[in-house]
Amino acid sequence: MATSSNWGSIAVAKLNLDHPGTVEVLISVEAEERLASLFATPGCDFAALARAAGLDPATDFRGQDLSGLDFDASDLSGFDFSGADLTGCDFSRARTDGLVMTGARVQGKHRFLSLVGHENRVDSVAFSPDGTRLATGSLDNTARLWDHATGREISRLEGHGRSVTSVAFSPDGTRLATGSWDKTARLWDLATGREIARLEGHANSVTSVAFSPDGTRLATGSYDRTARLWDLATGREIARLEGHEFIVTSVAFSPDGTRLATGSFDTTARLWDLATGREIARLEGHGNSVTSVAFSPDGTRLATESDNGTARLWLPPLTAAATILQALPDAETPASSNS
Repeated sequence: MATSSNWGSIAVAKLNLDHPGTVEVLISVEAEERLASLFATPGCDFAALARAAGLDPATDFRGQDLSGLDFDASDLSGFDFSGADLTGCDFSRARTDGLVMTGARVQGKHRFLSLVGHENRVDSVAFSPDGTRLATGSLDNTARLWDHATGREISRLEGHGRSVTSVAFSPDGTRLATGSWDKTARLWDLATGREIARLEGHANSVTSVAFSPDGTRLATGSYDRTARLWDLATGREIARLEGHEFIVTSVAFSPDGTRLATGSFDTTARLWDLATGREIARLEGHGNSVTSVAFSPDGTRLATESDNGTARLWLPPLTAAATILQALPDAETPASSNS
């Protein structure tokens, strides 16, 4: 049995013959002889069949139904599957460098944009304030900027000597901050892709970076157990927040820029008064590493996430958890219980 999608006189069919997942392209008589030899070749692939059929990889597959296809070891470089139905497709052995899948359906109604280019694991992502760009940081020592509409790489920010662990856009979207295992944080001009500042002083890897709401300061967290505050006009360190007993994993400014929240492997989150550099609250209870912190838009609540499988929501005066959010293995949404 075969199912097909038609482009005028051309159809692509999914067949279960001697090679499950083999794709047969039914075309005009003129191309039939060329395809005959391909179909007779064990392991022939989608890309070869498509090109032999005279299809344009950059245009002819947009919005088409390709559901359930096994792309085997096909080289899909240059193909554009934007808007296509790719539900149930197997890309596990295919080469996908340069493959565009903007708005493609992969499971049910979910759609995704594939950003292909990094040569190692991606550890951090951030949207630009206007939502048109995405920044990524990777173990390949680079940060990259991507066009959200097309999935294409806009620029590659190179200079860090080790993995890029954190990326953050400035509030106006003109600059990107990056943190790295090379112990530095760097500032980049996104119009030119050039490094415009290097913030040095941490004694170990930088794990997290965050801009102040007005874009004049940068906060960094580090393996050296400190969080630091930097004046971006001068590149100078203006505050060192000390007190955590282990790695500082995450930093976040309050919306008014007067406080900083930090999370740590020491199982606590802490709040700091940035006018004085003093710790003003210690949030305890997770029992495991606190990996992420985030303020609510009005600054009255703080959310924390931990390796123990919970997130906690802290209410004024931000000294005790009012709600514990427990992720359940078989549940699609977290259950909550009051503590």
